[in-house]
Amino acid sequence: MDFYGINVLDDITAEGAPDIGTSGSPFGTVYGESSSSTYGDLAERYTCSPDVVPEVGTVMEISAGDFETEICATELSKHVVGIISDAPGFEMNLQLENSITIGLVGRVPIRAIGPISKKDILVSAGNGCVRAAQNPIEEQYKVGIALEENLDNGEKLVLSFIK
Repeated sequence: MDFYGINVLDDITAEGAPDIGTSGSPFGTVYGESSSSTYGDLAERYTCSPDVVPEVGTVMEISAGDFETEICATELSKHVVGIISDAPGFEMNLQLENSITIGLVGRVPIRAIGPISKKDILVSAGNGCVRAAQNPIEEQYKVGIALEENLDNGEKLVLSFIK
């Protein structure tokens, strides 16, 4: 069977799947499904003011203004959408103009302040950051769970699980 100049039947791998394209003749777009990814989060694009350029790991919340999202300025926000991601495993709504990529589920680095221990429940701290929850009432505002420890008091990126 000839597929864009490649005889697929001659190119069957040991696993039974044909190779598509070659190093000298790659395909521009491959249509179909993917069941794996190198990166660890599911992200979606949301509108944000073009005057705002949040850095990776910034906590974003629903905006009261003209755009869908803004940097989370609220401590213990109930309106967190997700975290700015720079390498999502899957990204939705790529065509959306004036938009940013926000991680919704999975592993992402988050801008954190104060000491963070592995398994801490993370809550918004304002200024686009999170902090460790201090009690069960604060845990209701969970943004994520720390996957690593960093006991520095200043701001840093902490790998976290969000959902």
